[in-house]
Amino acid sequence: GTPEHILGSHSTKHGEIAEHVEVGIRRAQALLHQQTPIATFEGVARNAPTDYKLGDVEVQSKFYNGVKANLQAVLDHLNKYPEFGQQDHLYHIPKDHMEVVKRVMAGDPPPELGAKTVRAIEEKVRQIEELSNHRPCDEMLQPGVSTYAEVQQGRVHETLDVREHVLRAEDQELRAELREDFTPGLDDM
Repeated sequence: GTPEHILGSHSTKHGEIAEHVEVGIRRAQALLHQQTPIATFEGVARNAPTDYKLGDVEVQSKFYNGVKANLQAVLDHLNKYPEFGQQDHLYHIPKDHMEVVKRVMAGDPPPELGAKTVRAIEEKVRQIEELSNHRPCDEMLQPGVSTYAEVQQGRVHETLDVREHVLRAEDQELRAELREDFTPGLDDM
């Protein structure tokens, strides 16, 4: 609601929005399932190499427009902070972009991708693995809870409304299951 407090230019503010959506949704899901939330900004400086934590795991979030741009951002970060790839750290990219990476690496690229784009994605993945001491890309690169489009300034409120609706529906299902499990019946007499 107050984009002037978000770091970056108008065209890059969605990156910080994505971080807050990621942490908020993960925390809400954990609480819904009666688990201790592990997603947090606590102990993370605003301009640190880490954006947030999932328990003890440090996460850097990259939400750029396009799969190649996301992978390049990961490469740039690894070049700037080489220790990030050597440790048990993660990169989150939009879940729709991660799906494309997985399909390309499995040899089943989406049909709308040209051969040049497929080769570029494969090369960037190879470079990421090389910079991280041959740590498998799918170990270090993981999907965020949102797609690229879902965290844009003009759409994030709709995204959060949908997520809230889904969480409320799941909460109602869990409550119904509990009522069913703990309501006395004739068998209990």
